Amino acid sequence: MQKSMELQRKGAHLLVGLFLLLALDLTRFLGKQFILLTLGFILILFLQIEFFRIELKKHIPFVHHLWRDHEKNKLGGEAFFLLGGILSISSFDYTIALAALSMVTFGDLVAALVGNTFHHYPLRYPKHKSWESVLAEFAVDLGLGIFILPHALIAIIMALTATAIETFSIELDDNLLVPLFAGFNGHIILYLLTFFRIL
Repeated sequence: MQKSMELQRKGAHLLVGLFLLLALDLTRFLGKQFILLTLGFILILFLQIEFFRIELKKHIPFVHHLWRDHEKNKLGGEAFFLLGGILSISSFDYTIALAALSMVTFGDLVAALVGNTFHHYPLRYPKHKSWESVLAEFAVDLGLGIFILPHALIAIIMALTATAIETFSIELDDNLLVPLFAGFNGHIILYLLTFFRIL
């Protein structure tokens, strides 16, 4: 039962990630301002649902089981994911935002699947993570970065950042931090490579 619920949560995570990637792609045709306004509207609607769930203790039909125990009295990960997506799209170059959102969508998914299947070599900290999941996430993030980004150095920095944040974020939500930190670091490297005319 617990494993089934975790798979459903990862499915919801994947859907939100794919939605954000679609929204990012649509900025090229509909304009960034329109897409950001639409995403902001969706985030506000989602926060209203969260208000009823958390403050008024209302049961949300069909999706109530998607929240983990530690999320029952605070914002769920999907709200932070939406916020991270909005900030990434508004702040970063298109390719940087695309890579950052791809990493938090697919890297996290692969890390969870590998970690649940193979957990032979746990980390010393945090103990619930394993070397298998960390290396799998880094490989996926790096592959996505190399495919999307204009320079391998940007891909390496972003993949390292995304993997480190995903691995060591315990109290803060990685759905928010991964795209922002990876995107920020990638954007800095992109700026430096452009400034020194390496790109």
